[in-house]
Amino acid sequence: MSISKLRAIALGAVAALAATVAFAEDYPSHPITLVVPFQAGGPTDAAGRLIGDAISSRIGQPVVVQNVAGAGSTIGAARVAEAEPDGYTLLMATSTAMVVAPHIYNNLGFDGYRSFDPIGLVTQAPFVLLVSSDSDYETLGDLMDYGRANPDALNYATPGVGTVQHLAMEMLIAKADVKAVHIPFKGTSAARTAFLGGEVDYMIETPNAAVPLIDSGKARALAVLSADRVDSLGDLPTAKEQGLDVEARSWFAVMAPKGTPEDRIDTLRGLLDEALADDEVDAKMKASGFVPSPTPTAEFESMLETEYNNFKTVVESAGITLQ
Repeated sequence: MSISKLRAIALGAVAALAATVAFAEDYPSHPITLVVPFQAGGPTDAAGRLIGDAISSRIGQPVVVQNVAGAGSTIGAARVAEAEPDGYTLLMATSTAMVVAPHIYNNLGFDGYRSFDPIGLVTQAPFVLLVSSDSDYETLGDLMDYGRANPDALNYATPGVGTVQHLAMEMLIAKADVKAVHIPFKGTSAARTAFLGGEVDYMIETPNAAVPLIDSGKARALAVLSADRVDSLGDLPTAKEQGLDVEARSWFAVMAPKGTPEDRIDTLRGLLDEALADDEVDAKMKASGFVPSPTPTAEFESMLETEYNNFKTVVESAGITLQ
């Protein structure tokens, strides 16, 4: 074979290798699917569509929201956990699926802490403990003192067994050494209706849902379950300030299947950070009741680990399980 032919073959091989590398790095080159594990129209769906649109406008590719509802968001989460880890299937994850469900469902098929690579936190909201505005309880201490003196006399509403609200309440009453009756409902709206109708003594809500109830005189806030006070709740003290060191929140985050290439994870993290820093996205999220929460990766991963372990302890102590 002549030198010229060898040279041509060598150049062709180099060109093919370069094309292969370029193709491998050309991400994303087609639409991304963002699985929202609830029906269309809810808060998770709204947040997912806002983030999906913001990322789509930056990559020139559609971000297709796919609603996969059921079993407290675990069906959608399982689908993403089993997807090809190529950066083209993502999850709009919820705190319930990631840090609660792995401890209460048998044969879940995924582990919220170990089956995903975190892209980033989108929004978070601490819980606010509410009682009826005409109740006798003026402080968190009043409520817990009554509960200690009268075991199982108090009851509280949640959106269902095994939700993050349920475990947050179990965490609180365990810290307070109180025995109370859990009344689970099918969703937040049903729980709120029962609370407003006087069927239960107390419940927890996120600030965007709690403030209208407080302002309208329908509810009284006793504590916020966060490290610091929340501006929208005025001078409402934290549970910790009142002697109960409890923090609990609801949050949404974007996750990818475990094993997604690190360069694609980095690309997605950059896109999410850009979206959350965008003034228009910020305004739209706040108008929908969300507070954007861009969080450094290491801090988010630490939060995941802490909540995962805390809720594991709560589930084991309370003996909560679902089939």
